[in-house]
Amino acid sequence: MYLRGIITYDLLANPIYYQAFQYFSSDIANRADYIIDDNEDEQDDNAQSDLTRIVLNLSFLRRDELED
Repeated sequence: MYLRGIITYDLLANPIYYQAFQYFSSDIANRADYIIDDNEDEQDDNAQSDLTRIVLNLSFLRRDELED
């Protein structure tokens, strides 16, 4: 037996999941240009992808880190 595919706990490293979550990594140049939301405020476009990353990592944080 052997492991195949993407071997990581980072769900967003897998194309299936980052497409499903409509996630755009922060290392993409001009990533706000790819993010389409339903408001006119262009300043909050990156927040969508940032929030996705944060929520998926909440289970790995200690309680004291969550309270800060």
